[in-house]
Amino acid sequence: MRKHFGGQHGATFAQFADANQLDYNFINSEQSMNVVLENPLDENDYPMFYEPAHLGIARTFGGTQGLRHHPAVINKIVRVTFMPKSGNKDKVRGHYWNVISHIMNGYRINVIALIMDQIADLRLNMEMNLYFAPYIMSIIKVKSSFRGLCESKHTPFRPFKNDNAFLLRPLTPFPGDDMDAEAQGQDDSDDDAHMGAAAAQHAMPPPHPPAQQQWAPPAGYFDPYFASMQESMSSQIAGLASQMQNQMNLNFQNMQQQMFQPMMTQMQGFHESLHSDIAALDSRFEDLPSSEQFEQFEQRQEQLEQRFDAFSTAFTGFSDHFYSVFPAPVPPPEFYPHQPFYPPPPPPPAV
Repeated sequence: MRKHFGGQHGATFAQFADANQLDYNFINSEQSMNVVLENPLDENDYPMFYEPAHLGIARTFGGTQGLRHHPAVINKIVRVTFMPKSGNKDKVRGHYWNVISHIMNGYRINVIALIMDQIADLRLNMEMNLYFAPYIMSIIKVKSSFRGLCESKHTPFRPFKNDNAFLLRPLTPFPGDDMDAEAQGQDDSDDDAHMGAAAAQHAMPPPHPPAQQQWAPPAGYFDPYFASMQESMSSQIAGLASQMQNQMNLNFQNMQQQMFQPMMTQMQGFHESLHSDIAALDSRFEDLPSSEQFEQFEQRQEQLEQRFDAFSTAFTGFSDHFYSVFPAPVPPPEFYPHQPFYPPPPPPPAV
């Protein structure tokens, strides 16, 4: 099987395992049970995973009520790790029984094939969530010898930590009575003898060998990648800054063309009209035929002067505000043809 990443690189799982110093033959050997290829466990095998009937514990075959300690804990752990499952937590369905059976009987499970099969299902069902991000991140951290700080803290999983009745319940050997005592018509002594013999036949497997030494990248292994990433980020930041500067210049030009210049044109026209009215008023004032008309024109002139003063004050306020936001450029030298006049200093006092 070959896996492609981004349409640029491809590698088989065997090559991936070899690059990460994993024993691919151990993972994919015949002793590793591929749960994906198996049929779901027969319902007639369910009772062996439940507490014996003589203990008087309520049992629901196909559910979690009455499960022995180890199957109950295995089901809890599997649902939140490599076979995540939401929905009704009181039911045990499908291949979850296969996983429980293999673990309880000491068989090895091909977890990689199980995870990859679920990831393949995600390509067809977009409503499913991908739950394996913590495992993928763990592989990256281990293989890159990550020594930084982790912003996300995963709380430890402690199944049944608040269920005192479950924790205080005595352990029963596995497998116990494979069938109900009521169905077989056997007494408790026969059940105990059967459980003891079955427990001797199904001893727990020996511990796994110690983990192999993991690969660590040499010094400077990731330097070209980080240098390329830094160069790309710098070019993107420079392009973004240039784009923002061009946009700001364009906005300023649009403001000058659409707002400032039309306003200045209107104010200049109003100013010229006001001066022409004052000039006409002065010319009519000289031709006044009577004192009454003179007083009327004088009042009109005062009103116009008041309006002109109010307009000058408003224009000065607007100019101060505008130049506080957009400072005025320095006038060219031709606007100052002569040196400013400074009065002579006063003579020194007489001694």
